[in-house]
Amino acid sequence: FFDRYFGKNLTDYSNESLIAGLKLENLTNSLKPKRPQPTDPPLPLERYIGDYNSEIYGPINITAEQDHLLATMGPRKVRCLLYPWNRDMFFAHVPDFLNTPGFAAFRLDPNGTPEYVEMTRFIESLSGLKTKFMRIE
Repeated sequence: FFDRYFGKNLTDYSNESLIAGLKLENLTNSLKPKRPQPTDPPLPLERYIGDYNSEIYGPINITAEQDHLLATMGPRKVRCLLYPWNRDMFFAHVPDFLNTPGFAAFRLDPNGTPEYVEMTRFIESLSGLKTKFMRIE
């Protein structure tokens, strides 16, 4: 609409956005972090499951599946797969969106129970901040 209104050449912004997204995905795939060696195994995955909440993003539910955790969030039930990385740090993968790397770090209380999880897959991560989800159950 604006291109026509202002007399500019018509541009397929959807295609340009797709191309830019694919370039970003290729770039971020080449920048994936290297896993530390040796790694420490996580706690039994069942220890991390529960409901967590962020004041900004609302609730997420974390469940255990075969070899990874599954964080489900939002009204559309967006799935974020969390694969063990090193002890209480998990590599985050959101299959329904761009395949950019992210992490989820569980912080434990003195009894070894997760108090909260910090995730880097949200907009705050662009400024170096992490999104904190407090455990509510």
